[in-house]
Amino acid sequence: MAAALPLVELTALGHGSGWSGPRFTGTAFGARLAHRTHRTDRRDGWDRLTVELHDPDTGLTAFAELTSPTGLPVLRSRVRLRNEGREPLVVQSVSSLLLGGLPAPDALDVHRARNDWLAECRWYTEPLRATVADIHVDVHEHDSRAAMVLTGRGSWPTDGHLAMGALTERGGGRAWAWQVESPAGWRWDLGERAHGSYLALNGPTDAEHQWRVRLEPGEEFTTVPGALALGSGLDEAMGALTSYRRAIRRPHPDHTALPVVFNDYMNTLMGDPTTAKLLPLIDAAADAGAEYFCIDSGWYDDDTRGWWDSVGAWQPSPRRFPTAASRPSWAGSGSAGWCRGCGWSRRWSGCAAPSRPSCRPRRSSSATGSA
Repeated sequence: MAAALPLVELTALGHGSGWSGPRFTGTAFGARLAHRTHRTDRRDGWDRLTVELHDPDTGLTAFAELTSPTGLPVLRSRVRLRNEGREPLVVQSVSSLLLGGLPAPDALDVHRARNDWLAECRWYTEPLRATVADIHVDVHEHDSRAAMVLTGRGSWPTDGHLAMGALTERGGGRAWAWQVESPAGWRWDLGERAHGSYLALNGPTDAEHQWRVRLEPGEEFTTVPGALALGSGLDEAMGALTSYRRAIRRPHPDHTALPVVFNDYMNTLMGDPTTAKLLPLIDAAADAGAEYFCIDSGWYDDDTRGWWDSVGAWQPSPRRFPTAASRPSWAGSGSAGWCRGCGWSRRWSGCAAPSRPSCRPRRSSSATGSA
């Protein structure tokens, strides 16, 4: 049991970790949280296990909610915290998923994906031992403080790296692939533990993202989910993760209809739409078979300094669309075939959220635009 890892690790003001360093293991709460009860069930194609842990010192209760789509080698985990004590707790980090008992760093290669605009999904590989040095733990009688840590930046979760990663076992054929399902900050780290390795997945943390949450007595907080897929090789693990992603998608007609969408930004209008520029482009996209036309950015920019400094205004620019008939109409139109959105051309009807209007082509006998 020396290699066992707690189900939940978290830090809070006044409740840190047993050592300094970048690792997410060895926290005071992780050592104190003890099993209180658990329950299992199977419904809607998912197997579910909820483990309830409790810290008698503070009254904090943690629910590790583990689910798996039936038939898929994928585990999804998130943690729900409830303050059952008498004093508030300021949580600074909490794990979404923890996994111990992995092979030693010498046997593992780590796969990460650099990600940038026009340069997405650039996967690269390096040995885990290249970051987590061999310090001869038997001689020194403790694990290395080192860890391979990857974090997201700001509120753009795919800036710099994708919020995912993978491990492959050299010579053994096993593979583990994971993702952190966060819309903002995230973190994962790998390190050495008891002659093996561990993986920790987190959402935002105080140290990296200036994130914290105050739990008054009786209040709850739930982490973002983390998902872990297994396979006999990297392709198989990634395939399982892909199947899992399809399983968690919310139902929507587009999943089966697969409409063709044309976006006006890349290599076309580049954030500089006007009525004069859009009308021929919309018609050409419709002729090419597009079913939806997305006016990406710049439609709100009413000066000549560029579209980025006015992001957030979300009001159609009178300079770009000088007449009422050529402006997006957030209230929509009562005409047949229209819904909340905007109309731009004699053969399009629109359906969109206000922040990013899109228009759907519809052949019409009308010779004038409508809004």
